Amino acid sequence: LAKLDTMEIKSSIVNKVENLMRKYREPGSGMFRALTAKEFLDIWKHYDADGRTNGFLYGQQLDQFLLDFMTSLNETEIVSAKLFFEFKERLMLAYDDNKNGKLELKELMHILPFEQPLRDLLLRQSTLKTSVEFMKIWTKYDDDHSGFVERDELKCILEDFHKITTKLKIDETKLDEYTNLFFEIFDSNKDEKLQLSEVSKMLPVEENIFKQMKLLENISNRSLNKIFDKYDLDRNGCIDAEELQIFLKDLLDVDDKEYEMSTIEDLKQTILHSCELNMDNRLQKKQLKSVLKSMAHTKSHRCFSMFAD
Repeated sequence: LAKLDTMEIKSSIVNKVENLMRKYREPGSGMFRALTAKEFLDIWKHYDADGRTNGFLYGQQLDQFLLDFMTSLNETEIVSAKLFFEFKERLMLAYDDNKNGKLELKELMHILPFEQPLRDLLLRQSTLKTSVEFMKIWTKYDDDHSGFVERDELKCILEDFHKITTKLKIDETKLDEYTNLFFEIFDSNKDEKLQLSEVSKMLPVEENIFKQMKLLENISNRSLNKIFDKYDLDRNGCIDAEELQIFLKDLLDVDDKEYEMSTIEDLKQTILHSCELNMDNRLQKKQLKSVLKSMAHTKSHRCFSMFAD
């Protein structure tokens, strides 16, 4: 950084704002010290200034974070544009696990050091494979069946997550700090409760078949079979109401918009009532194909265009 040549200086980036990251590096070694929940929340609010990212950093906010991260090791606030974009490309290649151009909380865990109890929580938070696991957690902790996760319910989730990861009881003060941290980051509308889409961002799943599929003009039999097999969890040749709920949750997550549990319930009932079903309310493969094609013609969700005619 200190040896920029003339050409690089002409195409350099100057960090014109206070470098927040520098104060979290140890004098001498330059290593980051382990961050407390409060310190990380300060960092998050600094870069997510408008409070709209809802669990990830992207765009200008991500660039500013990476610029501060990069220059905080030195006294200079100037870096060549070429060096910055090479650094960003390599860092995102290493840590942007789902390749969406954003840094999520679970990915930041591998870049910034956290105090151990918080790190233990984040390790558990990042291990959900599918929405089947997610919905089991949702059902278990939405005690009052309100369709939301409130503070006391989130506190129970975090307490159990920590116990699963460490086999230890977490300090009550730390638990309150972490509950507040997750609420501050993921409660995007600040209504003191987490709706389904907010919890989905807090507990992202690794596998979502709709995020893996390319846009299609017509749904092929191969794609249909792949989708059907994915959600026919009990392998009985039908998609029942519970499996349909998981299917809709994955579909809505692709759209990256806010939704509640009631949104899924409404969609589920609409689908079940629109199909000619037996008394058991189960979808056959042919009916699922009709559902996907019907959804493709609606404009309410971008992800439905995958299955447009």
